[in-house]
Amino acid sequence: MLPLQTAAGIDVTDSSLGIAVVQSRFGKLHVVSSEEISGFKQLSEDAQKAAIEDLARKYGLARARVFLTIPRSFGLSRQIELPVEVGGQLSSAVALQIESLSPWPSEEVYWGYAAEKPGRNAKTISVLVGIIPRSMLDPFLALFRSAGVSLSGASLAGIAQAHALMLAKPNAGDEARALVLEPGGDAGGHPSAMSAAVLGLKDSAFRVNVIPERDRYRHNHLRLVPTYALITLLALMGGALVLREPYQWSVYGASLDSEIETLKPAVMEVSEKEEALRKATTDYEALRARVETFDSNLEALRELSRLLPLDCWISSYSTQGRNITLGGFAQSASAVQKALAESPLFEDVQFSSPVVRDASGKDRFSIKAALGRTP
Repeated sequence: MLPLQTAAGIDVTDSSLGIAVVQSRFGKLHVVSSEEISGFKQLSEDAQKAAIEDLARKYGLARARVFLTIPRSFGLSRQIELPVEVGGQLSSAVALQIESLSPWPSEEVYWGYAAEKPGRNAKTISVLVGIIPRSMLDPFLALFRSAGVSLSGASLAGIAQAHALMLAKPNAGDEARALVLEPGGDAGGHPSAMSAAVLGLKDSAFRVNVIPERDRYRHNHLRLVPTYALITLLALMGGALVLREPYQWSVYGASLDSEIETLKPAVMEVSEKEEALRKATTDYEALRARVETFDSNLEALRELSRLLPLDCWISSYSTQGRNITLGGFAQSASAVQKALAESPLFEDVQFSSPVVRDASGKDRFSIKAALGRTP
């Protein structure tokens, strides 16, 4: 079992797998051990599983905090600016942006974010978002799970390297952003294995973990409290059987039964908290689904405010699924239709009824369109 304040990092490249174990001692990081398996990607699935099982036995990964990094080409990273007023609602604010940041549907990706601490007079918060398609990451999660290793986190190699760079040089923000956001920013070799391990030890504005919090492996010592207490009591009982007379044995046995009964409420309380957590998770998923359904509508309204001519007035707006219908008045209805048709957000833009010129000389129109994918 790995010592306290120790994390293992695994980096998978296009050809090999690297592992590093890093420990934090009095605020300083030390590499405990590292190694590399060349040609890992060319191994059969059974051979890959066997190799990971060997590493798990060697480094005690089954009960360790393990962080995985994969090549930056397997996903993407984006930097966005959000109003500083977002504050504690940062996670929800980022969730609303995922559909516009990702070329893949939001339900088909894993994502995570890290934010810089804003200055005293700052008006925006700089947020780094990492996005990985589920189709890219799920095979790795399944492979490690089949080998008995549950991951505490996963990220792109470039993001993990930028995180490690910021820990080594706190003023290297521009260099770290270039490592993440510019093409060809990845470092060579396997520094990412050490960078991946550092994801589990310290925080920075580049500490992005795309594995959902509910799926991350973590030690839960609270659930072991009743077990430890029972083991202690059994040890005391064993000592009593060896050192005391039969009468005293019965006294200790009665005491043991009493202590076990005392522990039952604590066990029931833990079970109730687990049930409450499951309910909260279900409520959160329902809320997130509702928020995501409003996201496309907000994007459409924002795009309309940007595209429509100044002489255009909207008198009606309605949606049904990903279809919208809007009506209004403009100096030229064809100009409005053209502006919407040229937008990447709208598809199949057409008049839903004939254009009528009113007494004021403006065209009265009704247009329908379908919402496409944002870039």
